[in-house]
Amino acid sequence: MQTEPYTGSLPIGYPLSNTALYVLDDELKPVPPNVPGELYISGDAVGIGYLNREDLTRKHFLDDPFRTGERMYRTGDIVKRLIDGSLIFIERSDFQVKIRGFRIELSEIGNCMERLSGVRDAFVMTATESSGSLYIAAFYTTDTGADAEYIRRELHQQLPEYMVPARIIRLDHLPINANGKVDRRALFENLVEEQQRSLEVNSPRTKTERVILAAMRQILGNPGIGVEDHFFQNGGIRSKQLHSLKFCQKKELPSM
Repeated sequence: MQTEPYTGSLPIGYPLSNTALYVLDDELKPVPPNVPGELYISGDAVGIGYLNREDLTRKHFLDDPFRTGERMYRTGDIVKRLIDGSLIFIERSDFQVKIRGFRIELSEIGNCMERLSGVRDAFVMTATESSGSLYIAAFYTTDTGADAEYIRRELHQQLPEYMVPARIIRLDHLPINANGKVDRRALFENLVEEQQRSLEVNSPRTKTERVILAAMRQILGNPGIGVEDHFFQNGGIRSKQLHSLKFCQKKELPSM
């Protein structure tokens, strides 16, 4: 009898008769064997859409680029095809996000945080600024009083800069909803409160600070950062810094 939870990859097997299974990248192109991609289903098993949900139908039911006149269903499952043609399930695409062109595994960030000394629990999610830009926010609990700067410093040693959360917030406990899952709505409310406190504490004091801060907020798409916040620690990418500055120069800075 198995007493420990199964953590390996789950076998899916082979497609059924009259059904095609595609493993595709973001551009709907097939990926090589043993390379993760998203699973798409084509053939007789594909329905016509979601009842009274045109938005979901447009998102998940697409024209099959390999079979004229057919449609395929976007499953949201991340899988990979083995050399023998069988498929194994890796994870849901819901836990993958793309920020500034980089595909990011949020669970990888959370696992990294939970391995740090003093961190009891961690949860990582994305939030959207008023500009529509996504950024990463992380929440954690601690038994030792580990602070956000310690966590940020350690994450910078283990992760690329674009994966280090722009916001790291300490909580007494992670909120749980009625279904026993982490309550994202409650975390978002904590995030809004933290951003408001940051704006009050880190307000610009001079004209120079106002101009620089406005540029940083526009480049990063994050109006919640203040004068004490670090450009790179809040999502700035060194390899794209000059491009971002040119982009900023083409736009009018927010009025002060």
